[in-house]
Parts: sequence; structure tokens; C-alpha cells
Amino acid sequence: MKKLIALLIIVSNSAFAQDSLSKKTIDIPTQEFCIGLINLLNKQNIIVNYPYILNGQVVGTYQAPIIENPNGVGLGYKLNFSNRHAIRMLFGLQYSKRTYTSGNNPTFQSPAPPVTLDSENEILFQEYSIRFGYQNRFKLSGKFFSYFGIEAIMLRSKYSNTFNVTNTFTDPLTGEINTTVTNNNSFIENQALGGAPFFGVQYFISHRLSLSLESKIDVLQTQSEVNNLATTVQNIANQNSYSETLTEIKAIPLGFFSINAHF
Repeated sequence: MKKLIALLIIVSNSAFAQDSLSKKTIDIPTQEFCIGLINLLNKQNIIVNYPYILNGQVVGTYQAPIIENPNGVGLGYKLNFSNRHAIRMLFGLQYSKRTYTSGNNPTFQSPAPPVTLDSENEILFQEYSIRFGYQNRFKLSGKFFSYFGIEAIMLRSKYSNTFNVTNTFTDPLTGEINTTVTNNNSFIENQALGGAPFFGVQYFISHRLSLSLESKIDVLQTQSEVNNLATTVQNIANQNSYSETLTEIKAIPLGFFSINAHF
């Protein structure tokens, strides 16, 4: 009996010592799976002008919003070689779809014709991204760690805007009422390659579970294909298609907030 009690005391003391040690120096498991939100609080509302068509002539413009960089979902994996060094991969998906009715204020060229408007504007934005990189982690205090690194980026995005407007025009001289239906369709496809430095903070709730938040700066070489088409029931009044290559730098303060499982 005395030997059993002594054995239990030794085991308890050993477990307590290991638990205390784990709190002071967390031994991070080799594999880490992450799920979370990307681009928090980083929505950009961009106003785009679309042609206003009257009797086959462009006489002004409409203003319609674009929502770029909406919140998205990210899935990640990290392979930790030690408490400090890891390689990582992150898959991102962003999606936004909105429909507006009326309320799209036209801006006319002078003189402004007297019209009433009834409009419907459907905007779709979607983006897929893959990021692959390296990170270096160091301890701050307690269960808090910080990390920094760099990653390569490949992404593809698509934006479409379908803008249908019914214009009722009353001729001030004759009183004649004319109705014109205008369909504006815009399609933008982007393909981009680049890289991003990042910096993050990680808190370990337990040995198997942690939370992290990181910021990054995306540097991208983007190839854009743009197709703008405005039509009426009579004819094509305005068409504008082109491609361009842009270098973009985007600061993302809250780039990825995630819950992480460690194995």
C-alpha cells in the first residue's frame, strides 16, 4: 500500500511538472489546420459610370457601385518543422452578390432631359486565391506568439454588373411620352501573380487549439480583361472592350482571422 501511494505521488509530481513546463514553453505540434475569415473590414465601394442612352444617343451617365474585396472564407494548412519554422498554404474564397432597385442617380450632360427612371442593378463579385509561403514564429509572453514571413500569391477574380434601366421621357414641347429600355452589362476578369509579406499574432487556448490574426501587404501583377456593353432594344449604342496589365499594392490590416487545430 505504501509503495502504491509513493508511486501515485511520483506520477502526480511528474504530471504537474510537465504541465507547468508546457505553460512556459509550448511545444507546437507538427501539423496545423486553419479555418477563418479573410479581408475583415476591408470592403471597397467603387463608383462606376455607365452610359445613359436616349433615342440611341449617349446623353449622360449613371453611377453604380462595385463592391470589391468582400469578406471571404479561408482554409489553411501549416507544417511546423519546429516551434519557430513552418511552411504554409492558404486557399481563399470571396463572394458577394447584391441587387439594387432604383436609387441610381443619373448625371446628365447639359441640357438635362426630363425623365423618370426605373432601374435594377445586379452586381456579382467572386475571387479564388492560393497562397504558399514560409513563416518564422517567436514567443512574446505566456501563450502569446508572434510570427512573420512571406508568401507567393495566385488569384483569379470575376466581376459582373447587369444594369437594366427603363427611361420614360416626356417631350416638353409636344408632350409625347417615349420609353427606352437600356441594358448595361460589364464583365471584368482578373488573373494575378505576386507576393505578400505578412505579420501575425497567435494565442494558444490549449496545446491543440489556438487563435491567430495577421496583416499583410499584397503586391500583385494583374492582367485584366474588361468588356462593357450598353444596348437598347433598337441597337448597340456603346461598346468598350480592352485588356490591361496593372501593378497593385494592397495593404490588408486584418487579412486573416482564424481558429487553428494542432495535431
